[in-house]
Amino acid sequence: MLRIVHNRIEVDRSKYIMMRRFYFRKLPVKEIREKAQISNRVFYIIVNENKWITKRYRYHKFLCEWSYRNNISISETAKLVGIKAGILHRVKRKMELPTFRYDIHNKRITKKIEESIIQDYKKGMTSTAVAKNHGFKNHKTVLDVLIKYNLKARLYSDYSDYELNYFNKIDSHDKAYILGLLLTDGYVIKDYRGFGIQLTGKDGYILDRIAKKLGQSTTVIHIDCSGKRKTMTGAKDMKRLNCHCPNMAKDLKKFCMVKRKTHILECPKIYNKYLSSFCRGLWDGDGSVGVNKRGRLWCNLSTCSNFFAFGFIKNNHICNFNIRPPTKKHCNWTIEPKGGRKETISFLKWIYSNKGDLYLGRKYEKVQNYIS
Repeated sequence: MLRIVHNRIEVDRSKYIMMRRFYFRKLPVKEIREKAQISNRVFYIIVNENKWITKRYRYHKFLCEWSYRNNISISETAKLVGIKAGILHRVKRKMELPTFRYDIHNKRITKKIEESIIQDYKKGMTSTAVAKNHGFKNHKTVLDVLIKYNLKARLYSDYSDYELNYFNKIDSHDKAYILGLLLTDGYVIKDYRGFGIQLTGKDGYILDRIAKKLGQSTTVIHIDCSGKRKTMTGAKDMKRLNCHCPNMAKDLKKFCMVKRKTHILECPKIYNKYLSSFCRGLWDGDGSVGVNKRGRLWCNLSTCSNFFAFGFIKNNHICNFNIRPPTKKHCNWTIEPKGGRKETISFLKWIYSNKGDLYLGRKYEKVQNYIS
């Protein structure tokens, strides 16, 4: 039974307990609503009024702590109460609880094998590779041996090969270009553990060139969008560059590369010497160049952030620009060189003056005949 009393929703107690139990187990909301036979709106009113979100987290936290007090694995506890183990493991990581290890002796391990494992690990092999080399299924066996002999396991970053101080200073045309491209099309990986950028497959070659400069551990993967094209006609295959290097991400933060930057992005100060390449990176990211029907050359840069638009004008002492505010048709701020054809050609010549091998060919081809 469901009643509304003084603008509050009252539910039959047995139905309330059933919904609460399933919600705390993190069952799909649709499934809970169907069993309770209530609407989505009513369900969330009940959730908010009774503060179930906070109480559910407290319950999951209690289960994690109870597991550790009683020397029971989180997976077993999850099975006992009917919750997916992954839910409690996520809470455990958030609470930063140490991983509980059972002291179960592996009968296959002898003193000689333990010494061999330690020697292989000290040579630089990964724990997975050492485990495979000795015929064990899981790298946990290797980590248990290291713990037994008070040896510290290496972190993931110890295996990586990055140019750690690449973005410590923007002191080259290549660095300035990459920064400009990242500020427009890039993103920060969670907790500044790294950064990435995704472009269409046709423009993917530029990511391969950038990856070589950032270090061998930088990855560029191809994303097949053939499945997406079934519902979205014209969806293009993509290429994505990922760089899991906290050092670089933290250095980039000093140059305004921040999380969720779309509307809050600011413009960093760049040495005048490298400003042309920085602008080329911006234009290759969110800029447009072309020739209209009358043969007039044009170029502009769009941004959702007014902080970036005005900061860009303030920090650029070489060229003059106009700023157009958002309109009903165009919701972005637009930056374009001030003046006519001559000023536009002069600006484009300037940004391509130190292009090296870092530039988008399809944009350069549109203006090549005008600036060469």
